[in-house]
Amino acid sequence: MFSLLDPLFQRYLAAEAAGQQGCVLWIEGLRGRLSCDAEHLELSRAGARVVYLPELAPEQAFALARAWCEEARGAGGTCHIGLALTQAEPLLLETLMEVAREGAEVARHQGLTAVAHSELYDLVQRRLQRQFPHARLPVRGKAPRSPAGARAEATPEAAVESASDPRIAQLERRLEKLLAELREKDAELASLRAERDAGGTGLPSLLAVREQELDARRQALFEVIFEENRSLQAHLRRAN
Repeated sequence: MFSLLDPLFQRYLAAEAAGQQGCVLWIEGLRGRLSCDAEHLELSRAGARVVYLPELAPEQAFALARAWCEEARGAGGTCHIGLALTQAEPLLLETLMEVAREGAEVARHQGLTAVAHSELYDLVQRRLQRQFPHARLPVRGKAPRSPAGARAEATPEAAVESASDPRIAQLERRLEKLLAELREKDAELASLRAERDAGGTGLPSLLAVREQELDARRQALFEVIFEENRSLQAHLRRAN
């Protein structure tokens, strides 16, 4: 968890208190100085660049991420960006970073350059709150938020009540299981492609068939995960 003395965390708390829109970008592969006129703070995590932009609307965030991908493509490099947006309800900064990181995982399998938004805010937030029960949510102002701002605001009391709903716990378990399978397929696909690129002993036709099977399963998993996530959000709204 972030220290209260961390400048990035302090800026996040101030932005939330002012009700500002913002985003976190998890960037893999992009080198050199970032071309960005908007206020931003950067740190390194697990070999990636993590950029927090405290005053950037969702459409601007997506446009900036795509522009950075274009820069990387023009330079002959790779760039995979996961994006997370501030929401109507207060979120831990770690939640935004984890959602962005998972988005970068998705983007990594969509080509040399790609931007992805996993949208798994509720699942990640609840998981982190179980791991760090004393983590305090930021105090957020009442300024207009992102389009997702139509979602109900969560109070601590509502969070306690919803946590006891067996349907929500069941949805969370299903989502976690699906995500685990997705990561397993990602690892298998990466290994398969590495073997192919290294001129492995397997028959090229068999490797291609297996790659197609894995890709198809991954796409099916994405669809199920997003449907399950929508169901989880709907249950949480009703519980709150």
